[in-house]
Amino acid sequence: MPLDFPQLCELHGSADRIPDEVLYEYLDSNRQNLINEMQLGIDRIPHSKLGLEVRRRTKSDLYWLCAYFGWDSSPYCDGRPVGENWFLKEPEQYRMMCELFVKKDDSKPILEQSEIKKRVLLWPRGGMKSTCDGYDVSQWILNFPHIRILILTGEDSLAVGFVTEVKGHFLINEQQPTLMNLFFPEFCILEKDLGAAQEFICPVFAAKKIKRAVPTLLASSVGATKSGKHYELIKADDGVTDKNTETSEQCASISNKLFLAEKLLIAGGHYIDYIGTRYADEDHYGVLLENNVGDIVVTEGRGWVLTENKSSGTNILIGRAVQIKPEVAIALAKADKPVTYQQAGEENCILLIPNIMPFKWLMQEFSRNEKIFEGQLNQNPRSASSVTFDRLLMLKATVNYKAMPPSGPVSQVWDFAYSSQKKRDYSTGCSIMWREEKELDEKGLETGRMATVGYVQKIVRGRFNHATLARAVVDLAVEFKPFIVGVEKSSGADFLTLPIEIEAARTNQPDIVAVCSHIDWFPVDNQKDAKKVRMAALYPWILDGRLKFASHCMGVVGMDVLYSEFEKCLTSHHHDDIPDVVSHQPRYAPRATQQMVENPQEAKTSKEQAAWNILFVEGCDAFGREGMGVPMPTDHDEEDLHDDEMQAEAPGGMPNILGTGLYG
Repeated sequence: MPLDFPQLCELHGSADRIPDEVLYEYLDSNRQNLINEMQLGIDRIPHSKLGLEVRRRTKSDLYWLCAYFGWDSSPYCDGRPVGENWFLKEPEQYRMMCELFVKKDDSKPILEQSEIKKRVLLWPRGGMKSTCDGYDVSQWILNFPHIRILILTGEDSLAVGFVTEVKGHFLINEQQPTLMNLFFPEFCILEKDLGAAQEFICPVFAAKKIKRAVPTLLASSVGATKSGKHYELIKADDGVTDKNTETSEQCASISNKLFLAEKLLIAGGHYIDYIGTRYADEDHYGVLLENNVGDIVVTEGRGWVLTENKSSGTNILIGRAVQIKPEVAIALAKADKPVTYQQAGEENCILLIPNIMPFKWLMQEFSRNEKIFEGQLNQNPRSASSVTFDRLLMLKATVNYKAMPPSGPVSQVWDFAYSSQKKRDYSTGCSIMWREEKELDEKGLETGRMATVGYVQKIVRGRFNHATLARAVVDLAVEFKPFIVGVEKSSGADFLTLPIEIEAARTNQPDIVAVCSHIDWFPVDNQKDAKKVRMAALYPWILDGRLKFASHCMGVVGMDVLYSEFEKCLTSHHHDDIPDVVSHQPRYAPRATQQMVENPQEAKTSKEQAAWNILFVEGCDAFGREGMGVPMPTDHDEEDLHDDEMQAEAPGGMPNILGTGLYG
């Protein structure tokens, strides 16, 4: 005999501990009984113990709403069993998606729901991201009937379609009442009262008969006039499309309009969610990724990466439909086999949602159009054939800290963005240690010659003002002791000469003062495509193993940012700060070689010798240079440490065995 609700509560300990699937099965199997009870009074179910738990769970648990409660009001249901809901076919992945959105608590004001004010969801096209977003909008309305939400899409028809789907969750089904009709009757409305296609007014708010210019939900396209109106939440869902990203100018225009739309949020910091799929390197999502700089925490799962930016209050979740396992890609390359999805095979690829987008289907889509496939399913808006610095090449050029040389001359280069000529708002610095190593041929055999190899120790990228930028230059110099610091002399860049010298003087280190007082201000190359040619020239350096990257050189930001910028630096006019600053470094390779010739001991210091110098040679650094190491502790005579007046006596004649003042 089936259990009733009190028995379920007793079985699981309490109502809130009943598993989602068990609770839904109870609701579905007792649907007719619930409908009959509703006939006795519209408020009977919402105020019952069952109703209170279902309402609590629906208002606070987005996955429950997407996977179970909202299934019968979804356009995908059409009378089919809940087991066919895609959210249940990939529960782990879709729970992760749901967790990206704000977890709501109607006991707190809207403003205090979350410290994270901006969220970005980049997910394969057709992967239910907008459906999940529509449920999230519905949940906001259930918690805060007075909320004002703006839906922004690339086209008006898309915006109206989004609002129509949200309205469907609140539509009264007179033939077969939905769970929303049963448990949230006050929010539901007849089809004839739904109002204009581009808007929705929550019935609970409408019942208060408060006049205001903005409805609960308003649909609009990007760029349409919305001045004078304000919202607590903006949903930019598919605001970037294939039609508005055909040129760099279109990408920039749409991005500016989306940034302007953020000004429509209520003052004080309410929420904006960007939901979409990549179409071009320069699209708005690319701009958001480029600006994702600061204190970042990265979490990775099967096919997805979540970045939490503590500095800007931005969370970004990126899901890629298919990826070759890194170790498999390296093995294929070593075996001179093509590094492709087909060559790797299904077992050697990471699939984001295999029960929805299986490997066979993905390969069919890939064969139709590689570029569209990579953009719409992998958030990589460029085909593999157009990438020079592919991920595999960059992975092979990445070394861990054990493979880094212990010594060698260091050169540093900075590209300042604090200039009217720069189209970005942060500067980039690069530190490289040079080392002479035995040259190898294509088969990995020694040629008998020596080659100068550069190891990227650290990349600095951030937003700076006059003072902090000068300090960053000096801090990087203090950390790695370069023989030269080079800076591209873009318009107004050399205004930092004096601030850098002042910061260097504060270190009281003669070598830092010397190098920072003689910065190499090299001129900007204004020839056509000069930057692209310079970055392309890095390819033989990386391919031949003459330029390598420490796996920790990007710090907490992570190496994915570096790899991504190298992948697109020759196909895009933006997002190339890192390869750009690194591309200036080869100009100092000859000087580094000269340094190694003039100071052979420094160039050839072994790791063992470096450790010995630091640990046992007083005042020396790793290279054995006197006075350049960490200060040694000062020795004190035993008499200096003795205080005749410090005495302790244990009471009762007990021995003092634990030191001054302690006894036992």
